[in-house]
Formats: sequence, structure tokens, C-alpha cells
Amino acid sequence: MGKQAQRQQAHGKFVTVRCEIESQVNAAVNAQRGRRYKGTFELHIDTPKEVTVKTISACGSSGVLFFTPDKIDEHPELKKIRKVADGFNLSALMSRAKPPANIDDASWQVLEEMCNDVSTVLRTHGLAPMQALITRALAEKGLGGPKISKKLGGGMTGKAGDKHEVMCQVLDHMNELLAQNVAAK
Repeated sequence: MGKQAQRQQAHGKFVTVRCEIESQVNAAVNAQRGRRYKGTFELHIDTPKEVTVKTISACGSSGVLFFTPDKIDEHPELKKIRKVADGFNLSALMSRAKPPANIDDASWQVLEEMCNDVSTVLRTHGLAPMQALITRALAEKGLGGPKISKKLGGGMTGKAGDKHEVMCQVLDHMNELLAQNVAAK
């Protein structure tokens, strides 16, 4: 198998893992906060250009959080914000240095409180369990921990083809662990 085909295969497996992680994280966040805020939160995790141990272990560290209210009338603070197809991009909105000019201070404070609350739930109930699962999958294949363990364990020091095989095994193992995580709930 050529390098391009190997990259595509690893990328395809990563996309499957990423989608399952997003699904489980979104379910956890919406179970905790969806009803309170009368809407649906949706996390979109970034997909790396190349799948490596580093990009797998960083999965979930960058992405975008969207919010779609059940009824916009119940969220007057959102009425003046531009909605995109996936809902309101809370990540972009909260990363601004200043609130948009068309949002008053009281509405901005409501949005900040909602985002802070949801971010805490997202980290503790959504991303933290997924990060533990990712770390477990990597460690079980001898790829976790300090760099010295790689030298001693020999995990990824072989030929490029072997590295590809190990990455595919890690991604397949992550899919198994994610499926077990769903079954356990």
C-alpha cells in the first residue's frame, strides 16, 4: 500500500473515531445542560491533516461548540446574533475581545454564564472521559506516557509500514473502547 493510501486509510479510521467521540460528548453535554438552556449543544472536533500519535492524543482539544435553541423566542440574547447552519457558534462568539455592538451588557452576561456553565460540563462530563479513553487506547499499544517509554518499548521506532499498522490498530482499538463505553451506559 502506498503512502497516500495509508494516509487515507488512517484518516478514514480517525474520522470514524472523531464522529463517535463527538456523538458521545454531545450526548453527555445535552443530558446535563440541554434541557436547562432549552436547546441542543453540538461539538465539532477538528480533524488533523495527518494522523499521528500526537494528533490522536490531542483529539478534542480544538473544535467548535454550537448551540441551537428549541425556540429562538426563549433566547432574546441570541436574536441579534447571526445564526449559521449548525446553530449559533458559541466558540467564535465567546472568543471575541469585546461583545458585538448589537448585544447589550445584560444579554452578553447571560451568554457568558451559559457558555461558562456548558464549558465546565463539556470538559468534565464530555471531553475528560474521552481523553481518558484515548490515553488508555494509546497506552495499551505502548504509545502513551513519557518519551522515554517509546525508546524502551520500541512502539513506533520501526519502519513506516509498521507505524501505519500500529496507528490503524490504535484507531480500531479506540473504536472498540468507544463502543464498549456506549454499551456500558
